[in-house]
Amino acid sequence: MSGAALTRDLLQRVPGGMVETARRAPTRDFAQRCDQVLAVSGTLSRLRPLGAPSVAAMMSSSLV
Repeated sequence: MSGAALTRDLLQRVPGGMVETARRAPTRDFAQRCDQVLAVSGTLSRLRPLGAPSVAAMMSSSLV
């Protein structure tokens, strides 16, 4: 699959940019696909902790 096709596929899977706006943590599949499209050798997959809450959830709990 070409880089452009992977990008289109990723954009279709991200409703409203939830990952990009830190409202949802990326899935393992999403992180792996981004690694592939951006050719970053698994960097994003390694940054995605297993079972981690979203940034938005962490921020909202710290504001309470």
